[in-house]
Amino acid sequence: MDGTLCCETDPGYFDHKLLYHRVMENPDYKDQASDEEKKTCEEIKEYFETGSYPEDLSIKHGKAVASAFKGMTLDEFDAYVKDYASTPMESYTNMTNAQAFYKPMLQVVDYLQDNDFTVYVISGTDRFITRGLCDGTIKVPMSQMIGSDENLVATNQGDKDGLEYTFSHDDKVITGGEFIIKNLKMNKVR
Repeated sequence: MDGTLCCETDPGYFDHKLLYHRVMENPDYKDQASDEEKKTCEEIKEYFETGSYPEDLSIKHGKAVASAFKGMTLDEFDAYVKDYASTPMESYTNMTNAQAFYKPMLQVVDYLQDNDFTVYVISGTDRFITRGLCDGTIKVPMSQMIGSDENLVATNQGDKDGLEYTFSHDDKVITGGEFIIKNLKMNKVR
């Protein structure tokens, strides 16, 4: 996805802008943000301003995304991503973040699918962010959208390991707050 299907560097990656918004600007969350999330967002801001990407920011960013969205149901997380995606793209007039897809590449995806190819969207962006951003624009099933990952837990699971807990009828699946893997470089080769 990154730079191939959509413009992700205006002034930075969509998922970095999303995290920065959540931690530094969102009135419902910014006062709850951890010091680590805020420090990561300060690095993100510097990256936006200078264009220089710190070597260790990818992992810090993945951890901050996992913690900043901890406890949301997948529907809530998806709605948050889509709401932010509807905001204006900074360097373009009359264009939202959700519209920042390259039309010729979308036509390539359609052509491949029309000719019985299976198409995947592979990104370093969190898989749930990727799915929310692409939904309605790219006709690829969610199961074929792969990205960085965080854990999922049940609402009543508490501190129990997933192998020790059985999902109950009144549980919901929520984001667990733990970063698992950044889907970059050789981690994309899975």
